[in-house]
Amino acid sequence: MSEPIVITRTFAAPRERVFDAWITPADFSAWFGTAAVDVPLDTLRMDVRVGGAWSAVMRLPDGGSIDWAGEYVELDRPSRLAMTMTDRPDQPAARRSRSTSRRSRAAPRA
Repeated sequence: MSEPIVITRTFAAPRERVFDAWITPADFSAWFGTAAVDVPLDTLRMDVRVGGAWSAVMRLPDGGSIDWAGEYVELDRPSRLAMTMTDRPDQPAARRSRSTSRRSRAAPRA
């Protein structure tokens, strides 16, 4: 297994709100993309439970699309969310990337 890639982000929002943005269809649809790329809400499927599947279609400016899919591996609101993610839903689950979000400490107050 290769070494994980760690990306750290700080959000000016409660942990619960950030966690929910990953598992609430309307919120996920709103942020998963860019200004030029969108994820229509009607393409999003989320069975938010351990072992449940999720999928989304990302619409590209050139008219193309990217199919995303995965499975929820860990759910512990708001502390931990782990899910697999692939842009090749037809590939074996063992070849999918795994994404994990963890709780963080509160930012220090100024």
